[in-house]
Amino acid sequence: MERINARGLGPRKGSTYLLYQYDSVRELADDALSNPDKQYSARYDREYNLTESFDEAYQMALHGWADIRPTVDATLVPLREKLGDRLDIQFERTVDMVGFEPDIDRYISGELDCMWDDLAVEAPKAGKVFTLVVDASMAWFNQPEDIAKRGAVLCGLVEAFIIMGYQLEVWVESTVKPGFGGGSAVADYLTRLVRVNSAGELLDIDNIMFAIGHPDFNRRLFWSVGEKYDDSRSFGFRPGGGYGQTRQGSHMAERVGASFTVSLDGNDVMTADPEQWILDQLLLQGVIDNEMAGR
Repeated sequence: MERINARGLGPRKGSTYLLYQYDSVRELADDALSNPDKQYSARYDREYNLTESFDEAYQMALHGWADIRPTVDATLVPLREKLGDRLDIQFERTVDMVGFEPDIDRYISGELDCMWDDLAVEAPKAGKVFTLVVDASMAWFNQPEDIAKRGAVLCGLVEAFIIMGYQLEVWVESTVKPGFGGGSAVADYLTRLVRVNSAGELLDIDNIMFAIGHPDFNRRLFWSVGEKYDDSRSFGFRPGGGYGQTRQGSHMAERVGASFTVSLDGNDVMTADPEQWILDQLLLQGVIDNEMAGR
């Protein structure tokens, strides 16, 4: 973990940013676990949390969020078909431990690789690297189920880049000001930034889904590291402190060379028509043209 307290890190050049930057989800999760005084990050509130305990969230950070796979596949399967039809991409059926459809014979015989999945075997382009920053800071009114739906669509976007033959680096960020309008003697803004997928890495949907689509990535892991350190506690990461005022949008996009950013805070546009939203993002990045995007 790298800790930086300096001016000029974010878009507000005259402001001071306190930045905690993690190179992996595991590094963040272990730092959050080591917090000896977990408070709101450890409690359960069904209006805020999908996990019932901090330990459950920690295990998901290490091993992925498998239960959400059917929701993700509901977006991925029709997206694969649409991209395949429009871009002449061929898919080859394979069996694996995870997938969107079971092979009953393999399941009954006890084989671990008993799920059918589609593997893109030809892509029209290759080589270019895109960098996505996901803004995970969100106001209290964002229901956990809605956040999960947005995350499933975001996973569809990530896979779409891979299908198209591009590499994708993904970061998750949360930036806040001091809670309840108060001030902090430490800095003007507090940012937690973590790399969740490196360009060229084999994409693991279960693992990346927890980081970019589970409310407790922010409301347990990010909150716990906020409670752990004296300088971040001054931003309100304590009972009665408000846990920071969310600042929508990425403040560290320039730092990581982001190609584009997506916010989960109130972003219902993502779920109104998931396939079209994904195609529109590909269009904005120049990956496909208007005809391919149906525009």
